[in-house]
Order: sequence, then structure tokens, then C-alpha cells
Amino acid sequence: MSLNLFPRLSENLCSLLEYAEDYDVIIRVGGGSNNNSSNSGKNTCNRYIRQLEFQAHSLILRARSEYFRTALSSKWARKEGETFIFEKPNISPTVFEVILRYIYSGRIGLEKLGEGDIVKLLIAADELIFEELIYPLQEYLLQNKQKWIQDNILYVLNTVIERNACSRLRSHCLSIDASKWSIEEFCSLEKTLQRCIPLIRFWQLSLEDFNSKVRPYAEILPRNLKLKLLRHFSSTKSSNNNTNSNSGSASLNINTGLVTPGTSPTEVSPILSSNDLILSLHNITKKSASYSNSLTVSPPQAALIACWIDRKNVKDFTPLTSIPYIFRLLFRGSRDGFSAKTFHDKCDGRGATIVVVRVSGTKELIGGYNPIGWSSPRDVEWRGTRDSFIFSLSNSHSDSSNNVSTPKSKISRIKKDCVNEAIQLQDKLGPSFGFYELKIIDDAHEGSSSYASGGLKYEHSIRDKFNYFQVDDYEVFQVLKK
Repeated sequence: MSLNLFPRLSENLCSLLEYAEDYDVIIRVGGGSNNNSSNSGKNTCNRYIRQLEFQAHSLILRARSEYFRTALSSKWARKEGETFIFEKPNISPTVFEVILRYIYSGRIGLEKLGEGDIVKLLIAADELIFEELIYPLQEYLLQNKQKWIQDNILYVLNTVIERNACSRLRSHCLSIDASKWSIEEFCSLEKTLQRCIPLIRFWQLSLEDFNSKVRPYAEILPRNLKLKLLRHFSSTKSSNNNTNSNSGSASLNINTGLVTPGTSPTEVSPILSSNDLILSLHNITKKSASYSNSLTVSPPQAALIACWIDRKNVKDFTPLTSIPYIFRLLFRGSRDGFSAKTFHDKCDGRGATIVVVRVSGTKELIGGYNPIGWSSPRDVEWRGTRDSFIFSLSNSHSDSSNNVSTPKSKISRIKKDCVNEAIQLQDKLGPSFGFYELKIIDDAHEGSSSYASGGLKYEHSIRDKFNYFQVDDYEVFQVLKK
């Protein structure tokens, strides 16, 4: 027989939070701005978040949170005397207080929170890696706040669209029936997409695609364009349109150098689904990204990598339209599987490639450039090149800025006396550079066995700590000259 005394344990731990005389952590929350911050869910610009301090115990934070376990480690933590100082300016004090009480008590009370704060709580739970909260919070919103979601659809969608962990709420927003939209909702959509509409290749659509994916939203199109499209698709047979669509351009390349194929590296659909269209338009127009849950390289990061490939100063690629490469997605672990065999099946013999890896837990973006291509010999082999490099990418950038240089991004080139050992190849390994400077193992998402070491063959390490890590996801892009 066992006694269930968890409620009493929860109360006792909460008392430590209320009377934290022996605390050793000060958490400063707020003090920044939030571009999508509002109790009602309506968009506002640069809304200031007031700053508050919270006191806590490092022992409890480490025990309850993978995020704080990393943040309070010796490599990352900042201390004043014997007290850890931790700052989180992008989370509101109201939301963080709920999270801190959850850490100590295991309970969350949603009744007193506004709908907008619950959405912010969901995003904070994702950022602070409280995975057990993400699904219940989404279900609570979907079960109890349907009307509010409908009234604030653009705010909710813009908040969750880049976060794969919030796929339940995102899918709900994308599946809302446009035939039931109000005039105000169409006006909001038109304002959001007005810069994207000229970039869409409407004339490559089949009649079926036009009727199902464009016609329901035709009210947001400029009048002249709408009339031309209606005349065109009313007088053209569906079969002819299908033929024309198959002969169109092979990429959605809006001068960013980025291409994401649909079902295979050589096949790109000329028309995206309505959900994919909204996601793609968002990616084209988004202004910033934090610890993003998508590995897709942003235009500034693409420009920075292009600079490194050509050994040129970043100022030479200030206009993003001048990127001389197309980065074609060949492989994504979360989509294709993480086995070394799948990686080699999709990437061997494709020539120059860029590898981008997201590290589990820390959300770091690291990777490497292989200019000579991949192959899969049975025994380990090293291949030589003077042009390979490994790198880490800053998670902070602005697509609207012409400055593609970010101080946190790092590049490490192969050492002059080690060029014969630049790339490591084996059929049982994923992409590997040097003597384990960056090594992605088979099934890299299942354990912490991938590795980024110090500067043995390359100039220096791309990580602040030299140890094994688990891969959250990784992508491989083929590098093609325009």
C-alpha cells in the first residue's frame, strides 16, 4: 500500500517560493519589448514589458527543468557573489510567475489568466522546454477559447506558425473555413499579404488548384488582377493548365537563394497547398526569429554563408538579391529520418553542400560546408579540400536589415596543414568534418553521441563547450550557382 501525499509535498515546496530566504538565483524577467504583446491578442508595436525580479533555488530549477539545468551550468551562468543572475527580457512577469509556481508545485491555474497570456504561456513553455505543458495548453485553448481564437486568428497564427511544438493550434488556425470569414477578417488578411501577392505565380496554377486554393480568398486580390485571373481560368481547360504548371520554374526563389522542394530533390511542385502557401508567405515576410523551431536558413544567414563560401567580406553581399547561390534542400532529419543510410541516399554525389544542425536543449545552430560532396565508403576515409569550413549561426538576425554580419556567428576553416583531412566519410556516419570537429552519428536524434570538438583539423571550435550533444534536427542543402 502507498499513500498519495503529493498535494502536501506541493504545498511545502511552494512555501520555499513564498519564503525564499535561502535562495541562490535571481531571475530578472521582462524589461524588453514584445511585438505581438497584448492582453486581447491584437498586434501592437514594440510594447514594453515591465521588469520584475524573482527569487528561486538552483537545486529545484535544475531538478525540474532541462533548460535551467543548462542555463545554470558553469559554462553559461553569470554570478554576482554566490548568487546566479539569470535574465529573460522577452517573457512577461505574469507568465513567468505562473511557470515558476509550476516548477515548485506542479500545478498551473489558468482560470485567472487572459487568453493572450495563455498563448504567451504556451510560447514560454516551448522556449523553456517544458514539453509536458505544450499539448495540455493547446487543448485548453481549443476546448475553451474557440471564439477568442477565431476573433484573433492572425495574432495566434503569427505567434505559433514557426513553432513545430504548437502544431495542434497551428493546424486549427490553418483549417478555419474561409467561407465563414467576416469582412474584417478578409481585410486583415489582405493587409498582411499585400507585399506577397505580386510574388505568387498565379498563371502556373491548374484550374483545380485555382478554384480550391485561390478563389476562396479572391476578395483580397487587387481588382484588376482578380478580373484577369477569373477570365483566364474561366476560358482555359484544366488539362492545359496542368501542362503549363508542370513547365514552370522549378523553385520558389524570391531572390533569397533558398529552395525547398516538395517530395524529392529534383521535383518541386509549382503550387503549394493552401496551408503551405500561408507558411511560405510568412517565411518570406517574417522580420525576426528567436530560438526558432524551423531549421530553414534565413536570407541574412544565406548571405553570410555565401560570403564565407566565396571568402569575401560580408559587406560584398549587403543586398540580399546578390546572393549568387541557390540552396536546395536535399535532406531533413525530422522529415526523412535520421539514419546515416537515408542521409547518404539523398546527399551522396550531389556536389557541394551546406549542413545545418540544431542542437537539442540549447537550440544552437551549427554546421559545415563541404565543397567536394559526400560518398559512403565501408571503411573510414578522409578527403581533402582547402575550401571547407564549419560554423555556428547566430539565432538573432533581422531580415529587414541589410547588414548580414552577426557578432555571434562563427566560422572555422580547415587548417593549411590539415587540408587532406577536411571531410570524413563512412557509410555508417552522417555528415562529418575533420577529426570529429563536427560529427553527426547514425540516428543522431536518439542519444547524445554526436560531437563538436576543439580545433584539431579546423582553426577553432564552433561551440563554447566541447562535448557530445544530441541532434534535435538537421538539414543538408545542395549549393548551386545561379
